Amino acid sequence: MNMAKMKGMQCMYRSRERNKDRSYSYFFRRRVPIFENGIRKCQERREFLGHNFERAHVQHDRINAEVEAALRGEMPRRERRLGEAVASYLKDRQALKSRPNVSANLRQFLAFCGDVKLGDVKAMDVQRFLAKARAEGRLAAVTVNGKLSDLRAFFGYSKDSGELTENVATQVRGLSVPAKEDILPTTQQVASLLAASKPWMADILRVFLATGGRPSEVLRLDWSMVNFEGGTLCLMRTKNNDSRPVPHEVVMPRQLRALLWDRYLEKGLPTQGLVFVNGHGKPYPIGQIYVPFKRLVRRLGMPWLMLKTFRKLAATEVAERSGDMRVAQKQLGHSRLTTTEIYVGRTRLAKQKAAEAIEGLMNDVGVAHGGPKPQFAGPEAVAKIKED
Repeated sequence: MNMAKMKGMQCMYRSRERNKDRSYSYFFRRRVPIFENGIRKCQERREFLGHNFERAHVQHDRINAEVEAALRGEMPRRERRLGEAVASYLKDRQALKSRPNVSANLRQFLAFCGDVKLGDVKAMDVQRFLAKARAEGRLAAVTVNGKLSDLRAFFGYSKDSGELTENVATQVRGLSVPAKEDILPTTQQVASLLAASKPWMADILRVFLATGGRPSEVLRLDWSMVNFEGGTLCLMRTKNNDSRPVPHEVVMPRQLRALLWDRYLEKGLPTQGLVFVNGHGKPYPIGQIYVPFKRLVRRLGMPWLMLKTFRKLAATEVAERSGDMRVAQKQLGHSRLTTTEIYVGRTRLAKQKAAEAIEGLMNDVGVAHGGPKPQFAGPEAVAKIKED
C-alpha cells in the first residue's frame, strides 16, 4: 500500500483494525464550511469508500471535487449512486418471496464496490465479487450462481429504467454445476413408506403415484372431476392454469378407482367439493404434506426424496413398462417430449440393460473356454459353505 498517498490526503483515512479478510476500510471525512443566517459554521461530511485502496482513491477525488464545486457555488450534475440504486430496487421488489436473500446479496456487493457511480461498475467487479464470496464462504457453485442471478436481475432493472446502457452482469458466466443423478426409490421402499404413513397421507401419496400429477393438482382434486363410470379423472389447476384430463390410453388404475370409491361412499356420495380436506374442512396446504413426509423419509433412512419424486417415478415406470416415451408424455400432460425425458430416469434402465449385456458376454466367454456357467449361490448355500 502506498502510504505516501495516504498521508497526502488530508480528508481520507482508513480503519485502525483490519477486517476479517485482512483488508482495511477507507472513509472520506472533511469539514465543510457553511453559512447559516450570516454565521459561518463547519459541517462534517463522511462517506464510506469501500475496502479497495485504488477504488477508494478514485472515489476520494470525486467526492473532494464535488465539495470544491459546491464551495465555489457550482451545482454539478448528480449521477445515481450504487447504494441509491440498490435501495430503490429493493423497495420496488418488496413482494419477492426471496427478498431477504436478494437484499443480503446486493448489500454484500455494495460493501465490496463501495457507493460508486452506477455506471462505473464493470463486469470485472462482478467477477471479483463472486470469486471473493466463494473463496471466503466456501460456497457451492449453485449458491454463487444464485448471487449472479440476483445481480443480473438488479442490473437488468437498472437498464430497463434507463440508468444503464447495458447489463454488465450478463457478461459474467456462471459456474458449471454437475448434473445430479436422481435416485428413484425402489418398489420395496415405496411400499414401506406407504405402510409407515398415516392413512390420510398414504391415500394422497397413492394418488400421486397413480396419476403422476403435481402436488397442487392432486390436492385440488374435486369430486366433479372423477368419472367412476368411465374410469378416468381430470386434473384441474395445472402448472399452466389449464385443464388436462388423464389420457384415454391410460385408464384410472383399479386400485386408485377403489380408493376413491371408498372415500366417495364415506363422504356421502358428494357431487362436488375437494376429495382431500384437512380436519378443518379446508384444502391441505403444501407444507402440511411436505413437512411430515420429509420427517418420515428421514426416520426410515431412505434417500433424499421429494413429493416430486412420485411424479418422476410414475413417468419412469410408465416409460419402462410400456416401452414408449410418448405414453409417459401423455400421462404427465407435457406438450413436448423433451420435457418428459427430464422426468424419466434413463440411468436406471441403462444400467440394468448394461448389466444384462455384460452377463451375456460373460456367459459366452465361459462357454467358449469350456467352463461352466456361473451360478448365483443363494443364502442357504452361503450358510452351508460357512458351516463347512
